[in-house]
Amino acid sequence: MAGSAELHDNLGVALASMGDVRRARNHVREAVRLDPGCTKARQSLAAAEQATQ
Repeated sequence: MAGSAELHDNLGVALASMGDVRRARNHVREAVRLDPGCTKARQSLAAAEQATQ
């Protein structure tokens, strides 16, 4: 995973664990945009999207 994408994904996961799902989703979306092939970021995004429904 590209460094910047990894940072966004990690921040998104941390924010989600603190209950800030909206900001978490934004960061994991950015991670996927930066590294579309990253499975971990895609899984994080799926979890964030599910949490907001």
